[in-house]
Amino acid sequence: MAKRKKTYFFNRDWEEEFFFTEVKDKCVCLICGSTVAIPKRHNVERHYTTAHPSFHTNFPVGSALRVEKARELKAALVKQQSFFTRPGKKSKKATEASFRAANYLIKNKRAFTDGDVLKGAMMIIAETMFKDEKTDQR
Repeated sequence: MAKRKKTYFFNRDWEEEFFFTEVKDKCVCLICGSTVAIPKRHNVERHYTTAHPSFHTNFPVGSALRVEKARELKAALVKQQSFFTRPGKKSKKATEASFRAANYLIKNKRAFTDGDVLKGAMMIIAETMFKDEKTDQR
């Protein structure tokens, strides 16, 4: 008979209690950024007590200072993650703009020396690249 695989889930109370959060189904320490293999209370608690013993004395359990520190660390982690995802969105826009401009040029079948064709292609690129940007309408 095959053994059942037991699944464990992250508990939101661990954010303030042990300074851990869940990122893509992994438990991540907000203090040092290391991960715990299996999201069990014992594993999270062991990492917190061995790797960060001074946090317990500096930020007592249940205090407003501890809650604020947990929020700060989580906000810093979210900011760090968004820093790495933003360039990917720009790259997708650039690829889309390139394909749209190439399609426009192929449909018109004219050389780049024709200013109207080049202007039309550049307008397509600009619309695609900056469609989500806020514009200052005067």
